[in-house]
Amino acid sequence: MAIQSGLVQAFLLDRQGSGQSLNAEQISEWQSHQGLLWVHVDYTDEEAVRWLTEEASLDPVVVEALTVTDTRPRCTPFGQNLLLVLRGVNLNPGAEPDDMVSIRLWVEQNRIISTRKRQLASIQDMVSAIKQQQAPMNSGEFVVDLADHLTWRMSDTIENYDETLANLEDRILSNDHSDIKTELSSLRRQIITLHRYLAPQRDALARLQTEKQYWLDEGQRLRLREVTDRMIRYLEDIDAMRERAIVIQEELQSQLSEKGNQRVYLLSIITAVFLPLGLVTGLLGINVGGMPGADNPDAFLYVSVGLFITGIILTLLLRRKNWL
Repeated sequence: MAIQSGLVQAFLLDRQGSGQSLNAEQISEWQSHQGLLWVHVDYTDEEAVRWLTEEASLDPVVVEALTVTDTRPRCTPFGQNLLLVLRGVNLNPGAEPDDMVSIRLWVEQNRIISTRKRQLASIQDMVSAIKQQQAPMNSGEFVVDLADHLTWRMSDTIENYDETLANLEDRILSNDHSDIKTELSSLRRQIITLHRYLAPQRDALARLQTEKQYWLDEGQRLRLREVTDRMIRYLEDIDAMRERAIVIQEELQSQLSEKGNQRVYLLSIITAVFLPLGLVTGLLGINVGGMPGADNPDAFLYVSVGLFITGIILTLLLRRKNWL
């Protein structure tokens, strides 16, 4: 029974740079001598899972790896075939780039089966290349091209994170603390999530270089090494951004603490000035006999002037001691 609802797209590559789109019936009639078959399905569709199990004749372990909900990047050989799980940044509208989209591949010499749940821009890059008569010549070139697209697509996201971090650093230096704590926390979360997936992806690509797959030639291994080196540079940039974010967090806490200390210090100075004045006014406010000036109509004026002069003297004294 041919696959219907779960099929995203399928192509037959002639190993000469060209490819043609296939429907479900043509996939069922495909023979290995016709060329390289690429079938891309949505693993959340029950019919796609049934096709993987029955029509594609894949091992149950492989089917489970291609359809499991949550997985990390990895490279696992099965003889001369390969199970490869990679992730790319989520460039779908309204999505967060760090919410990375997984692509799972079952790679054979003459057939490639890929599964996904959400759209991935790098897959669209592959489709565009095929339609422009720039299709991969073999399975090895397909895997390397996809890894290259996935890695290049990450560059804009990492550059945006770096620019955001630089903007936060400028705001910290100018003492602009408005909403910076929320923005910094969000950025740190995104950077940590990105690092969590890119580190195992680097390891998966590094292992792929060393796998003894006959459909992966030396030239493709060299390209794969370049892709891996680029991934390592991205990880180094992410590690540097994590350190910068920590420094910004510490500087923010230091500045906020300093502001708090300044406010407490100001309140302490005000207390030091008004404490003796409050003592005098408190004594004058007790309701007992014998209060001086009680019968003098100018007594209030004398007391007010005396308190004012005392306040000025205390202020000058604090200023002389450099406490103000």
